[in-house]
Amino acid sequence: MSAPIPWQLEDHRDGERARFEVCGLYAFVGDADGDWSWWTISKGRRGAKIAEGTVHGHDPYHFDAALQQAEAALRKIVADRIADLRAGRAALSTQSTP
Repeated sequence: MSAPIPWQLEDHRDGERARFEVCGLYAFVGDADGDWSWWTISKGRRGAKIAEGTVHGHDPYHFDAALQQAEAALRKIVADRIADLRAGRAALSTQSTP
């Protein structure tokens, strides 16, 4: 089992927020203090969005569900990047030098 992501959680009058940064990626989860929450993963704080989603409802609570979805997407993106790096290294090591 993977270690839990140490989200930086904030509780505001207008809703909850969570942030996490890893490997040049910025994950954000927000609650509009209504019946839904949203999440985004981008290249850095102001970079292009790589993934995003919304969650509505209360079973499970939408903010908690959005955190889970963002975490799953973030883990997949990072795992894919690691696999790409490993594949690139393997390809380099099999190339012959004249």
